[in-house]
Amino acid sequence: MSKNIEIKKEIVAEVVSQFDKSPSTAVFNYTSYTSNEMNELRGILFDQGSKLRIVKNTLVKKILGNLNVETKKDFSGQNAILIPSNKSPESFISGLKTIFEFIKKADKGSVSIGVLNGEIISGAQVEALSKLPSRQELLGQVVYGLMSPIRGFAYTLNEIPSKFVRVLGKVRDSKEA
Repeated sequence: MSKNIEIKKEIVAEVVSQFDKSPSTAVFNYTSYTSNEMNELRGILFDQGSKLRIVKNTLVKKILGNLNVETKKDFSGQNAILIPSNKSPESFISGLKTIFEFIKKADKGSVSIGVLNGEIISGAQVEALSKLPSRQELLGQVVYGLMSPIRGFAYTLNEIPSKFVRVLGKVRDSKEA
């Protein structure tokens, strides 16, 4: 075999080894980006612990195939694969949020497809995933929802003595006049 084929196999094996049995990733088309913009995006993702691995289009299909994800999509342009920091959904979604914020800021680029727990999803579905609130935001919403009836009950209980005091004040004012 040629040396080039061996190098490509090593790249595929390296990228595949960074995923678990049910991978979650996205294929990002960065054709219109400059190298400085890509370095900035990769730096932001690196700070979060995620990676954006630039690979050739033929290798994208091989990587997805080795992850037991079959796609009939032919990739064009320049593509990169998002490698989340760990196996948790939060790290995958935070990486997607970063990519979509960058796409919105630069007004170029796109996510071709995504893989969620080993299943192919469209670019639109990937974008919808990126708009999900974080775990902390969801927990805050749950706590707020649980506290709302309690707070309303407390206000109701507090209103009874307040109303009584206001009535006594009106009675006092009417006797003074």
